[in-house]
Amino acid sequence: MAVWSDVRDIVKAGKSLEAKRSERVAIAVSGPPGVLLERVSDALVPKTSGAGVERIILHEGSPPLPDRPELVIVVLDVVPPSAAAFIEQLARRRVPMLLARPAPGSPLARPGNDALRRLGVPSDDVVDVELEDEQGLEELFERVLKRMPGKRLALTANFEGVRSHAAREIIRHTSWQNALLAGAIFIPGADMPILTANQVKMVLELAAIYGKEMSYDRAKELLAVVGAGFAFRTAARELSGFVPGPGWVLKSAIAYSGTIAVGKAAEQYMQHGHEWQSSVRDRIGRARDKMAEARRSKERPDGD
Repeated sequence: MAVWSDVRDIVKAGKSLEAKRSERVAIAVSGPPGVLLERVSDALVPKTSGAGVERIILHEGSPPLPDRPELVIVVLDVVPPSAAAFIEQLARRRVPMLLARPAPGSPLARPGNDALRRLGVPSDDVVDVELEDEQGLEELFERVLKRMPGKRLALTANFEGVRSHAAREIIRHTSWQNALLAGAIFIPGADMPILTANQVKMVLELAAIYGKEMSYDRAKELLAVVGAGFAFRTAARELSGFVPGPGWVLKSAIAYSGTIAVGKAAEQYMQHGHEWQSSVRDRIGRARDKMAEARRSKERPDGD
């Protein structure tokens, strides 16, 4: 009965995350007509009715901004006279912005383009866009995600290019969090509920990123995370007794590795339907092999 209660809780949490995928997203893409504007605009066609991407053409005058944009991407291969006034308008209204420009070496790049530099846009807000490479918009997707962290799931629901960046960030953040917790909690076993809850939450977020409904069957599969977490923590406790050095460092390393293993395997499952539990077990097996080798090395007499 307790297992089904856990499954219901997982399904409920999954539904709550799924609801965030339909939140409002308001982005404007602005720039002079041209190939670069088309490239960026085509990559940001929303897939849900809750998102809107408005195109603003920069000509001679400074065009008005749309109502309440959450982010404006200014796309410039050339700098029209209205660009400076438009960017000043964004600054006055405190609208977050990114400046997308041709990547160095691309056909649209103009060496020594002083007009772009004179706009005074901070370097952290400038993104290079590659036209020929299919991966040329990856940096743009990553920056959009960083500018709108509260809309992560809504962004992934609308723009496929954002998903892998969001997934990597969730896996990285959760892994470091579990590493810190494992090293800071010294009572044996006391960290297990927290580490496991973090792993479950991570997998739920990955499911929401890739639009996978948290059904009862999928929730039962997710409970394998609990077993994976226990296995990694057991390996950590045993390993800390046989390897020189502070035990908390080893426990942190195993907690980090375990969470990475669960996250990457779960992402593959959400993306491609790959069987993820066996991938986690393989990583656990490798950790146990290292533990056994460390034990043999310590027990082996000197000189043997």
